[in-house]
Order: sequence, then structure tokens, then C-alpha cells
Amino acid sequence: MRSNTVSNISDTAHRAASVSVEHLRAAGQSALDGFRDVRDQAAEAAQGKFDDASRAGKAAYRQAVAAKDQSLSSLEDTVTRNPVGSVVAAFGLGIVLGFMARR
Repeated sequence: MRSNTVSNISDTAHRAASVSVEHLRAAGQSALDGFRDVRDQAAEAAQGKFDDASRAGKAAYRQAVAAKDQSLSSLEDTVTRNPVGSVVAAFGLGIVLGFMARR
């Protein structure tokens, strides 16, 4: 009788341990799935922010190129309309820069 009781207790303990292991395994998998979901969401958010910054950078670059082109065009128009004044202004700017470079 004692052997049956010990055997029953052992079987019950073994089943309880097996159930506990399965619960722990399921909880671990659930936690891992949750971490993966959070990781994926963070990666998507980061990619979205990177894409936004990339678009903003490209737009700023296009604006800078357009401003440069407009400035060059305006300078060319000024030199074409007043070549003598442009030469005098360039000469004066050269003198000022020369004095500044000496110091």
C-alpha cells in the first residue's frame, strides 16, 4: 500500500512538473512573441522617421540647388547688363579680401 501511495505521489508530482514546464514554455514563448512584436513596431517606426528625414533632406537639397541656380542666373544678368560696374565691384571686393587676408 505504501508503494502505491509513493508511486501515486510520484506520478502526480511528475504530471504537475510536466504541466508547469509546459506553462513556463508557453509563457516564455508568449513573452518572446511580445518582444518580437515590440521590436518590429520599433523598427517600423524608426524606418518611418528615417524615410521622413530622408525626404526632408532631399527637399532641402533641391531648394538649395534652386536657390544657387537662381543666384547664379541673377549674377549673370547683372554682369551682362553692367559689365564695367561688375568689374569695378569685383576689383573692390578683391582689395577688401586682400586686406583681410593680410591681417
